[in-house]
Amino acid sequence: MNVLYVSAEVAPYLKTGGLGDVSEALPLALAQRDIPVSIVTPHYRKVAEYFRENAVPVIRSHTIRVMLAGTYHEAQIHESRHPSDERIPVYTVDAPEYYDRPGIYTDGMRDYPDNAARFVFFAKAVIELIRILDADDSAPDIVHCSDWHTGLVSFFIKQVYASMRPFDRIAYIYAIHNLAYQGVFAPLDYPLFGADRELLTAGGLEHNGMLNFMKAGIVNADAVVTVSPTYAREILTDEFGFGLGGVIRTHRKKLIGILNGARYETWSPEHDRHLPARYSIKDMSGKAESRKRLCEIFNVTCRDDIAVVGIVGRLTWQKGFDLLIPIIGRLLQRNIVLIVLGQGEMKYETSFTAWQRMKPGAIGVKIEFNEPLAHLVEAGSDMFLMPSLFEPCGLNQIYSMRYGNVPVVRKTGGLADTVSDAGDDPAGGTGFVFADYSSDALYAAIERALGAFADKKIWDRIVMNGMKTDFSWARASAHYIACYKKALRKNER
Repeated sequence: MNVLYVSAEVAPYLKTGGLGDVSEALPLALAQRDIPVSIVTPHYRKVAEYFRENAVPVIRSHTIRVMLAGTYHEAQIHESRHPSDERIPVYTVDAPEYYDRPGIYTDGMRDYPDNAARFVFFAKAVIELIRILDADDSAPDIVHCSDWHTGLVSFFIKQVYASMRPFDRIAYIYAIHNLAYQGVFAPLDYPLFGADRELLTAGGLEHNGMLNFMKAGIVNADAVVTVSPTYAREILTDEFGFGLGGVIRTHRKKLIGILNGARYETWSPEHDRHLPARYSIKDMSGKAESRKRLCEIFNVTCRDDIAVVGIVGRLTWQKGFDLLIPIIGRLLQRNIVLIVLGQGEMKYETSFTAWQRMKPGAIGVKIEFNEPLAHLVEAGSDMFLMPSLFEPCGLNQIYSMRYGNVPVVRKTGGLADTVSDAGDDPAGGTGFVFADYSSDALYAAIERALGAFADKKIWDRIVMNGMKTDFSWARASAHYIACYKKALRKNER
């Protein structure tokens, strides 16, 4: 079984969030199970910078021609090897017209206006790569695509190339990391496809009069995977289906939820090169050094009786900040200092920085994406807030538990699947969970956490429970392999 993993972003070359982490970790976990796997991603400007800075050798390059709107565009596909496992070929699609830009999806303020063309091009480039691999007798058996950026890969193959070698024997897996972002474009982009309107409609690309890349991926895949079991159930509803609930219900027989894993080689205090001192469940002394360093960097008060509460991630509506901001004033009257690291919507950035000005020493804010600092927030915080409206899986709560950082989360998606409430399960609880999407419910959960924090015996038990959890990719990759085998059997019929 040979797997081609297709993603719009892959760490360590670049990432904007969890998709990049998963796109690194899952292929590595498959390779560790001796599954032949390769990766393809666009050759963005930041990828080119990574190649230069790390002297990544390009083994060979292939010239391809891709037609968009009746015109051929030339590009290169570069082959290299993954920096963590030389068994994994990495292919990057080098088309400067589309990918040599400062941003990945946006210019920093708004989406690139030609994003439809950029990812139609990428899908067609992946098809050309499969042809190249077939000529080398290494065509994939499984093509694993992730999120809206890659939804057109199976669409083009199933609607245009289904009867052609090698596409007729390949099974297509489509992974939904976040259904809220679907790749919706105006009908003006129809000419990009070089196909008649009837084909586009039959292939599932149209939705409510628009082009919907994610719908096309769902309809044409042999299996649809979400990144947690609870999220797989949630997206069947109208509330969390974001307009595609009916489509997903139609295809529910091929839907499965597989919980993401954590790459503990990178995200654990025993191995973390970003920390001032490493530590483990057997020797926690290094955590105090991380806590002290974190407070210094964010210029907040650091005392043993004050809980350091951390937040890392995209500052967007999804993440529940509408619940947190109204109660910050109340929270800062308690034994809490709040640390915020991330960037996103202007209204949240503005609110957090305004509170920092009003309460210096009680809240520290850095509006940036900073990977090393994110590791330090995980290690130096006592609690980690994730009050999300919805959360397909979430990785930070998993990282937090391994770092002895107790998560306070809303009961939704992967948060519900990974965090056990310490009140419901005093012996085995790993965090504090609330259900209602309200500021009062969040405040009550934080109050419960502060009550436990004041009792060292109780708190240490919760911390130890979290550090013992195992959400490794070894477990998750076994489920993916089973999914691949099932899709292949279905495809053979």
